[in-house]
Amino acid sequence: MDLIEAIISKDLNRVKYLLEAGTDPNYADDVANITPLHYAVSNNFPEAIPLLIIAGADLYAQTDDGETPLDTAKGLPRNICIPTLEKYILNSQKESDEDFNV
Repeated sequence: MDLIEAIISKDLNRVKYLLEAGTDPNYADDVANITPLHYAVSNNFPEAIPLLIIAGADLYAQTDDGETPLDTAKGLPRNICIPTLEKYILNSQKESDEDFNV
């Protein structure tokens, strides 16, 4: 898929263009259920994370092995995506708590 190719090549402008054009940010192109967010993390491409999340990427999407994007990041040496993912996870939990307390 073009989005995954753009992420692997770290082409931020192409990622942005494809997401704005309506490409599904949760599309998994293989039987292992690896999403674009997993690919961004695996390729140490934190700049793509906000674009994917704003477009609706699932922070908690799991591969067939049950691995979330954060699990993937933590399993890789010197992965610079962890702080970005943790920030968005924390924000999503706060929003969920606020919705619950309404």
